[in-house]
Amino acid sequence: MGLASLGLAPLILIVIVIVIVILTIRIILTTITITTIIFNFTLQIIILTTITITTIIFNFTLQIESVRPSF
Repeated sequence: MGLASLGLAPLILIVIVIVIVILTIRIILTTITITTIIFNFTLQIIILTTITITTIIFNFTLQIESVRPSF
């Protein structure tokens, strides 16, 4: 009886360790995914804002060029 419980204990320990490792990996992967989504969203906003500002400046410059008399 004592031998059977001794043989089962390391197995239960191994299973617990494997479950903890799997859960940790899943948490890390989820965190990485969420961070990537937030980073991409922020990057998209920055790119769109930059494009918009550049377009506004370019249009403004074009308007000044068209208003200014050419010699």
